[in-house]
Amino acid sequence: MKKFSLTLVTVAFLTTLLIGCKSTVNWQEEVKLRTGETITIEREVRHAGGGGAWPQGQGTVPKHHLIRFRYPPKTGPLIEWHSTKFDMPRASWAELPLVLDLSTDNTWFIYTIQWVNDYCIRYVKYQFQQGIWIEIPWSEEPIDVHETNLYLGAGSNDLEGLISFGTKYLKNTTGKFIWFLKKVGPKQVIARSDGLRCEWEPSTESFKVIRIKGDKK
Repeated sequence: MKKFSLTLVTVAFLTTLLIGCKSTVNWQEEVKLRTGETITIEREVRHAGGGGAWPQGQGTVPKHHLIRFRYPPKTGPLIEWHSTKFDMPRASWAELPLVLDLSTDNTWFIYTIQWVNDYCIRYVKYQFQQGIWIEIPWSEEPIDVHETNLYLGAGSNDLEGLISFGTKYLKNTTGKFIWFLKKVGPKQVIARSDGLRCEWEPSTESFKVIRIKGDKK
C-alpha cells in the first residue's frame, strides 16, 4: 500500500508539472533597429516534450519560433518568419533567432543560431525578398557583427505581455547567457570554446572540429 501511495504521488507531481507548462507561449517585444527606430513585434514559441529538459524543470523544449510584425508599424504589410531548422546533435531544439533588423538597402534580415554538431555552432542568415524569407548560403567569408537585439530567454514557457527594450537589454546583458548568444559574427561558424576550430569538410558535406592549442574564438 505504501509503494502504491508513493506511485500516486509521483504521478500527481509529474501531471502538475505538465499542466503548468504551456504548449504555446505568446508575447510582444520591443526591438531597436539599426536606424534607431524601435518597433514592436509579436513572438510565439511552441513547446513539445523534450526528455532531456526535465532536469532543468522545464519538461518541454522550444520546437518552433514565430516572429510577426508590420512595417511601417500598424499600416504596413504583415511579415512573418518561422523557424525551419533544429539543432543537429539531438534534433530537438529549434534554431534560436538572435537578430532582426533592416540592412542598409532596407531589406529585412534575421540571424539565428544552430548547433551543427556537438562542438560547432552556425549563425544562419535569412533575408526577406519579394515576400518570402530566403536562407543565405553558408560562406567562409566574414560577416558583419550584429549585437543581439531579440530576447534570449525565448525558450522559457512562462512569457507573456510586453517585453520592453530596456527590460530585454538588462536581462540579455546581465543574465547568464553564453558569449556566442550575445552577438553574431564576424565568423559564421564558431567552436563553442577555446582550443577548438570548426571547418567545412567537402567530402562529407559537414563541419568538423579541430583541436588546436591556443586557438581563439
